[in-house]
Amino acid sequence: MSYKELGMLYNAGMGKDIFSGVRVPYLDELERLNYLVTVQDGLLYRRGTKLMTANESWAFVMDKDGEIYCGRKSGDVEHHSAFLSGRPVAAAGHIRVVAGKLLYVNNSSGHYQPTKEYMLQFKKELVKQGVDFSSVRLEFGISSRQLEKGLKRISDPSYQGRWFQRFHAEKVIETVDGAGTVETGRSHFNGQLRRLYPEGPRWQWH
Repeated sequence: MSYKELGMLYNAGMGKDIFSGVRVPYLDELERLNYLVTVQDGLLYRRGTKLMTANESWAFVMDKDGEIYCGRKSGDVEHHSAFLSGRPVAAAGHIRVVAGKLLYVNNSSGHYQPTKEYMLQFKKELVKQGVDFSSVRLEFGISSRQLEKGLKRISDPSYQGRWFQRFHAEKVIETVDGAGTVETGRSHFNGQLRRLYPEGPRWQWH
């Protein structure tokens, strides 16, 4: 089965990997195999042993074919983009696993910032392979539809508010100017308008 993909954001993704001047180490095909996650009897394995992130959340991506790669962001890879050498992903975020048992999944990826639909693809693939999600904590963010509404609203010149989206939560927080500190605003959402998609170097929100 081929899953829908999304490319990196132009600012948050490509900006770090290419335009910052600091080279991000990408994995080649052989190196990538060291981070491949497989499922046996409902448990996650990597390198032949049960995956164990302990109290940490490790970075993961899934490609269009449902292959999942996972590793420490502070040791194995520098960014989510490293797993697939900057290519588009079908899902990206962080997971917490103890003795192979999946406990937690979020969509926290600054490079890709996937919306809920892409994370549901990740869940679908693992359920198909026999993973039980009944006790897994999920933080999949908002849908593309919700995000698109936000984009349209802030593109209105008369709109004076600011938007801040917690991508790893289930809701969007909106605040107006002067009502509180907002770490990101109009520029963050405008960044969503420029994204690299699989069919070519076409930067846009879809």
